[in-house]
Amino acid sequence: MNKNKIINIGILAHIDAGKTSLTERILFEASIIKELGSVDKGTTQMDTLDIEKERGITIKSVVTSFKTNGTKVNIIDTPGHPDFISEVDRILSVLDGVILVVSAVEGVQAQTITLMKILKKMNLPVLIFVNKIDRKGADIDRVVKEIQNRLSDNVITLGETTNAGENDSHFLPFRYSDETFLNHAINLLGENSTHFSEIFIKNEGNLLEETEREFIKQVEKGLLYPIVFGSAKTGETVDYLINQLVRLFPSSANKKYEKLQGYIFKMEKDERNESVAYARIFSGEVNPRRKIQYGDKKEDKVTRVLKPEEGAFIQIDYIPAGDIAIIYGLNDARIGDYIGEHHYSLTNYFSPPTITSVIHPVNLNQKMDMYNTLKELEKMDPTLQVYNDTETNEVQLSLYGEVQKEVISKTLMDDYQIEVTFENSNVIYIERIAGTGEAVEFLSEDTNPFIATVGLRIEPNELNGGNQFVIEVENGAMPKPFFRAIEETVYKTLKEGLYGYEVHDCIVYLTHTEYWARQSASHGGFDKNMSSKGSDFRLLTPLVLMKALKKAGTHICEPYDELYIEIPKDSNNNILSLLSKNEMKISSQTFSEDIIRIKGEIPTSNLVNINEKFRDLTGGEGILMNEFLEYRKTYKKVSSKKRNCVNPLNRKEYLLSVLKGY
Repeated sequence: MNKNKIINIGILAHIDAGKTSLTERILFEASIIKELGSVDKGTTQMDTLDIEKERGITIKSVVTSFKTNGTKVNIIDTPGHPDFISEVDRILSVLDGVILVVSAVEGVQAQTITLMKILKKMNLPVLIFVNKIDRKGADIDRVVKEIQNRLSDNVITLGETTNAGENDSHFLPFRYSDETFLNHAINLLGENSTHFSEIFIKNEGNLLEETEREFIKQVEKGLLYPIVFGSAKTGETVDYLINQLVRLFPSSANKKYEKLQGYIFKMEKDERNESVAYARIFSGEVNPRRKIQYGDKKEDKVTRVLKPEEGAFIQIDYIPAGDIAIIYGLNDARIGDYIGEHHYSLTNYFSPPTITSVIHPVNLNQKMDMYNTLKELEKMDPTLQVYNDTETNEVQLSLYGEVQKEVISKTLMDDYQIEVTFENSNVIYIERIAGTGEAVEFLSEDTNPFIATVGLRIEPNELNGGNQFVIEVENGAMPKPFFRAIEETVYKTLKEGLYGYEVHDCIVYLTHTEYWARQSASHGGFDKNMSSKGSDFRLLTPLVLMKALKKAGTHICEPYDELYIEIPKDSNNNILSLLSKNEMKISSQTFSEDIIRIKGEIPTSNLVNINEKFRDLTGGEGILMNEFLEYRKTYKKVSSKKRNCVNPLNRKEYLLSVLKGY
């Protein structure tokens, strides 16, 4: 066993599947905690905020660790509530593997599907843990079929369950000596690997060793997903689960002597109001008293570093590659900042916030304090996107849901003594490309005041494919900083489309470039006014891109949510009427003795109407959960959004603005 092996894992799930309870049980089995906490009672190790304890949900990611058989395992417990999905987004890029928790009672739920789609895109190793096998209503066969149909058909159960739904339920692991299991494993592995099939057919090498080697290889590559059954409540199978994650998940490579590279995935303030950055170190090492670069050309000296170690944080002289570093001294750090000279290319896979709301302090004299505090909180959660409308003098926030409002209100009140109120939420619209558009401006043209040529073509990307930038010209056609200037400006310009809303799911191709290298005036020395600069490309690119975008055209799209409701039978007619008035399309409706469960799709803008009346119509006994589904083209009359930047489509106004002091 590699004594220096480090594995960083995340535990993900739909809300109430038992994610935090599983983390608690793992820590208990690893002897990190002496007594099990309860999510319902608010006594778990991982839920530390008051509101987490009150509501029984995880809001902020928490890092802890334990050791087993010489391997250090860092666990990052993540939120399950959809309002805090941005926390999960930031965590995924720093993980070596994921335990995806599915309830044996509720089965595969909406957020489980969303999470699995992202995990498959990232090719992350995933171990599926079917929890609550001891709970009444546990149905193993149904849940396995749901996993195969809704998550992936490349799954393999690692054992069988007895007495599901009873307190004495157990999980019995298979072994390769079980002929049925071995044959099933060989067939699955062969479907993903021609090489393994040839070894099997030719009967080369030791069959069991080759099967084990290929099994681990395919799990590491995200080609095969093992399923384990158990109970976080009773501890059934949890020790086996720990052994499997160490066996199947890849460890972080030791890159101590390479250049420092890392990624900040979490920020918080300590009791002295000092900034604390949580970072995954990919290569090199972090030391106290060392100056490090981070973010956009920022640099600070590290004052001290801590690492997670057996349920605690200990101060240490250095953090090696592969581990999690808790860094003090990075005064201007923000979530999403890279550490070091070279950047990893990390992608945001989850959807952005879909609603916005205006926030007011109850005491108007605290307005500036409230704004400044929110800007500080924005560093710890960039999806807040706090901005001050200069025309209305109102402070607005971008949010994922109504629960987030409650968390922000409580944080401002408890930690900063600022009481606030929110206005009703409004949805955030986006734009999607309708066709293809192309434009180019040459440096030799009189109408082009910049010493640069930029040509761009914009096309629709696949749905939810994000925005991409593709270089079609030769990479050596001009210096790399000029390419970088164009790319960064393209992404920035797409924040405001034809109607002022952010443009999603498009591909921008760089089709033309030209620049002037260091030029000399006639009979003179170097003349910087005759040479291309990065600013030439940054200022020209918006003109070209918006011209191409206008030719392509865009559609305004609105967000839709999936809505899940449980209501008493006697409130059914009133709720159905409410749903119908608010354009909900019901996809399923199931009945039990006293409860009706309804699932469907609804425009996000109509959720406020339902939230306002739902509690009264159900006598406070109903359950309502919503989760972002997708953006769809809207046929409603939607006004253009006021721009934060000068519109490049208005060429005269744009040039007058950007050429000042140029």
